[in-house]
Amino acid sequence: MKECKPSMTDHVNSEENPSVSEKKFSYIFQMTPDPIAISEMNTGKIIDINQAYIDWTGYSREEVIGKSALELRIWIHPEDRRKIFDALKKNGDINGTEVMMRLKSGQIRNVVFSARFLEMGQERYLLSLIHDISERKQMELALRESERRFRAISDYTPDWENWVGPDGKLLWVNPSVFKFIGYTVEECLQMDHYPIPLIDEADQARMQGNFLDAVRGSSGNNVECRVVCKNGCRKWIIVSWQPMYDENGKPMGHRASVRDISERKKLEELLRREKYFAESLIETAQVIVLVLDTCGRIVTFNRYMEKISGYRLEEVQEKEWFSTFLAEPYQKPVRDVFNNALKDIRTDGYVNPVVLKNGKIADIEWFSKALKDEQGQIMGVLSVGQDVTDRRRSEEAQKRAHDELEARVCERTEELAVESLRLQESNTALKVLLQHREEDQQEMEKKVLANIRKLVIPYVEKLRITSLTPVQMGYA
Repeated sequence: MKECKPSMTDHVNSEENPSVSEKKFSYIFQMTPDPIAISEMNTGKIIDINQAYIDWTGYSREEVIGKSALELRIWIHPEDRRKIFDALKKNGDINGTEVMMRLKSGQIRNVVFSARFLEMGQERYLLSLIHDISERKQMELALRESERRFRAISDYTPDWENWVGPDGKLLWVNPSVFKFIGYTVEECLQMDHYPIPLIDEADQARMQGNFLDAVRGSSGNNVECRVVCKNGCRKWIIVSWQPMYDENGKPMGHRASVRDISERKKLEELLRREKYFAESLIETAQVIVLVLDTCGRIVTFNRYMEKISGYRLEEVQEKEWFSTFLAEPYQKPVRDVFNNALKDIRTDGYVNPVVLKNGKIADIEWFSKALKDEQGQIMGVLSVGQDVTDRRRSEEAQKRAHDELEARVCERTEELAVESLRLQESNTALKVLLQHREEDQQEMEKKVLANIRKLVIPYVEKLRITSLTPVQMGYA
C-alpha cells in the first residue's frame, strides 16, 4: 500500500519557483506505478489522472476527465465512497482502506484506497491513490484455502505428523499425537529434545542416530521403534521422514510421519507363534509334507521326507518331482493327478511307488490339494504322504494267504464231496441190510409164534381139561 505523502502538496505550495515545483509534482504524479486521480472537492469531477490510471481502468483520458467516479461507475458500493468522504472531512486524509472498484471492462478489483485534500492556489482538490491488491487477495485466498486443506488433512489424518526445523526443534505437530501417546500439541512443543524422551530406552540410541541424520537432510522409511505413552504403556510405531525445502531450495527442516503398528506387531507375534507351531508340527510329523510349484518343481519338503528318501532338501530343491522320484511308467499317471490338483480337485489316498536315493522302492499314499495365495490364485500343490510299503506288503501277504486258504478250502471241499458220496453209498447199503435184517426178524417172530401155537397151546388145553393135584395147583 502506498500513501499520499505530504511532499506532493508541499511542492505545490512551496515558495520555490512554481514551474520547478510543478515539474517535480508532474514527474512524481506520472511515474507513480499506482493509479492516481485528482478531482474537484465540490463536484467530484476528475480533472487529472496519471498514465497508470489509464492503464489500470481501461478508460482513455478523454473518457475520464470531467466526469466523476460515480458517473464512471467505478465504485462497486457507493456507500463505501460516502464513508470515505465522511472520514476525510473528519480526519483530513484516509490511508489504506480496502474497497472494491470496477474497471471499464466490468472486471471487479480489490484495491487499497488512500486520499487526502490538496490545496492548489485558492482551490481545494482531492488527491486519490489506488493500489490494486486483487492478486494479493487471490494469493491470500489461495493461501487460506491451502492452509484450510492442510489443516483438514493434517489435523484429521490418523497418522502422527511432525515438522522439525533445520535446528532440530519441533515447529509443528498435529493433534493426532494425543491419540498416539496422550501428550497434547502444546506439551510436545515445549518438550526438550523432542522426540527422544518419548522413545523407549531400548530404542533411544538407534533412534537418536536416525534423528540426527534427518536433521542433516537424510530420508528414512518404515523405521520401527517403541514409544512410551504418557500413561506409561508402550506402543510400536513405524517412522518415515524426508527433508523439506522452500521454493528457493533453502532447507526448512524435515517432516516425519508416524503410524501406530501395535496391532500389527501383535498379529505378527501371533503369526510367528503359529508359524513356529506349524513348522514344528511339520518337522516332527511322521508323514511326508511336500510342496511343488505349478510346474511340478520341488519347493520344499520336511525332515521325514529326507529320512524316507535319503535325499537332503538342498540336493533336489527346484528339481522336477516326476523325473527325480518316479519310474518312467508312473510319471504320466502321477502328473495327471498333479494337474487335477492344480484345477483345485482334491486327491485322497492315491498310491504310487517312489524311487529312493538308494534305488529301493517305497509305496507312498498321497493326499493332495492346491495351495492358494491371499487373492485365491493357485501357487502350487501341497501333498501329504505316508509310507505304506509295509502295509502294502502285509496286504499282499494276507492276500496270498487268503488265496492259499481259498485253494485249500476248495481242495478240501472236493475231498469232502467225494467222501460224502462214499458215505451216502455206505448208508444206502446199510439201509438195505437193516431192511433185510428186519424182514428176517419178522419172519423169525412169525415162526416162533407159530411153534408156540403148535406146541404150547395144545398142552395148555390138555392141562385145562385134566384135574390138577394140590401141588400142581400151587404152581398155577
